[in-house]
This record gives sequence, C-alpha cells and structure tokens, in this order.
Amino acid sequence: MPAIVQPRRLNIRKTAFVSMLLTAFFVYTYFIRDPLGPPNPNFRGRTMGTTYEIKIVGSRKVRSELDAIYSEITHTLFKLNRQMSTYIDDSEISVFNTSTATNPYPISVDFAKVTEKAIELSHATIGAFDPTLDPLINLWGFGNKGQTKSPPSSNEVTQALARCNVEYLQLSPGPAIRKTISNLQLNLSAIAKGYAVDTVTELFWKHGWTNTYVEIGGEIRVSGHNREGQPWRIGIDLPADNASPGEAIASVFALRNRAVATSGDYRNYFEDSNGNRRSHLIDPRTGTPISHRLASVSVTATNCMIADGIATALMVMGVEQGLTWVEDQDHVDALFIARETDGTFRLVQSTGLPPLLHSSR
Repeated sequence: MPAIVQPRRLNIRKTAFVSMLLTAFFVYTYFIRDPLGPPNPNFRGRTMGTTYEIKIVGSRKVRSELDAIYSEITHTLFKLNRQMSTYIDDSEISVFNTSTATNPYPISVDFAKVTEKAIELSHATIGAFDPTLDPLINLWGFGNKGQTKSPPSSNEVTQALARCNVEYLQLSPGPAIRKTISNLQLNLSAIAKGYAVDTVTELFWKHGWTNTYVEIGGEIRVSGHNREGQPWRIGIDLPADNASPGEAIASVFALRNRAVATSGDYRNYFEDSNGNRRSHLIDPRTGTPISHRLASVSVTATNCMIADGIATALMVMGVEQGLTWVEDQDHVDALFIARETDGTFRLVQSTGLPPLLHSSR
C-alpha cells in the first residue's frame, strides 16, 4: 500500500523571513537602482517642424536629473520656436512680418542674437545669405503659403526682390528690430535650427555634461567623445534624389567640439509645369532658385549657427566661388558635392577638411 504523504505545515516564521527578503530586493531594485538612468541616455522628439536627437555619454545621473534636463530641453526648444517660426501665426517673427509699422519692435534676447548673426553673415558672404527672403520663399512655393507648380513671372520676382534686402533691417538695443520699409519680412529658417543646437549643447555644459551629441533636423554639434572614447562620427549623405537619410554615405566626419551643417537641393524641390527643377534655395541676387550643379555642401565650424548659415550661403555661391570663400575663413571647412552630367557626383574638399574625416584604416 503506497505511503500517504502528509502536506507540510506552513512555517510562519520562515515564510515571513522569505517575504522580507523579497520585499527588500524589490525595494533595492526599483527604489535604489531604478532611479539611476542609463549611463548613455538619449533624448528624441520633434521641434521646429522636424525631429531632434540628443546623446549623452558617461553621465550616470539619477532619473530625476534626466527628467529635469529633458524638461529644460523641451521648454527651451518650445521657446525658440515661439520666437522664430514663420509657421506659427502669433510667433514674434510672424507678428513682425505681418506688421507694416516701421517703429522698433521689441524681441527676445535669443531672437536678437540670431538676427544679429544673420546680418553679419549677409555682409560676410556679400549677400549670398539674406534673412529677408521670405517674400521670395513664399512666391516660389516653399514657405507657409503652400507650394506652387507654376513659376512666378519675372515681374512678380522683381517686385518681391525689391522687398528683400538686409539693409532694410535694423537691430537696436532693447533688444528690438525695425524695418525701414513697411513690407519687409524676415525668415531665419536657415540659421535658427543651428542656434537651437548650440543653445541645447551649452545647456548640457551648464550641467557639467561635456560628451554630447545634439542634432536638430540634420544640423549637429558635438562635444567631447562618443561611447568608444573616439571622435563623434557623422555620416554625410550622398545627395541622391528621394534617398532616405543614411541610405548612401558620401563621407564621414570625425569631430570633437565642432559643429556640422548640411544644405542641399535634393530633398526640398519640385518640378514645375515645364519640367524644370525648382530648389527651395533662392539666390538673393537674382530672386530665383539656384541653377548650378552643386547638390549639397556640408560645413564644419566651431558652432552650429555659423555652420548652418554658411552652408546656405555656399549653396548659393556654387562650388568655385564657395570654395574660394571658405579658404579665406578661419575655423571653417566644407565638403562640396556636385552633380556631373552623367549622373555621378564629384566631391570637392576645402584644404583643411582631410584631418577632420574618418578613416576606416
């Protein structure tokens, strides 16, 4: 006859002890270890009509600190967007653009800094960069007024061009800006994202985080080193039509404590009813989209606002004039990628660029 196994009596003291151990482990896991964020946290989101990505290396912070910095980033980007976005009807820049008043218009400190740099770049590039092109940007269908398939008439271009000149814009203490003609309009889209990148980078420095990567809409600034202790590697896309970012890499920059910004004609363009390619990049000197073979240019400089604005100006200049201009600048280098008639691309580097390129050897 099989033996009958009696169930064990519950040991209350032992059960209580095991429960205490499990509870202690739970507390340790979730209330001591969990508040520590990852050693290399990333932040992602949307701003200025595009996306952003931020990486921090070697900064093991408690989760509350990471939450606080993320909140500060979000607030900073929201604030800058409210100042300089032409897509927000009641932003500072939109109110300025719709006003016909010629008296000083008070603006935020950040807005003033970007405007001041835009005016400086316009003078430095002999008008290849111009922050007053909003009438032409809208006329050609690349602004917030919607796209057009029919190119404007030469008379319409002439009329819009007459309203575009940085000399009609004045910056004064306060800070404030003033238009000297009533229908002047400002567009800082070619420089504002770069300034936002710089602002977020400096925000991290304020918190003592020095190994960082900040990217907004393809404009990038890095400091220190990456996870491997090496310079940050930044791929430069081959400017093939309809190619996704990262699909085809033309070159790789290896940077520490520098910024890189790329401008190109291959992602924002349309073909008009006559089959002509119309780029969003407007030549301030003619009032028409650029028509040369330069497809993209990537600029590296000490900060992203400068790199952002210069990249736009070089796209207007073209390879030959742009390369000559870059060679005369301190701490600025560029990679030009031009289309050949056979559909291939030609890469042209400024003389100071090779030491900043990544070598796989």
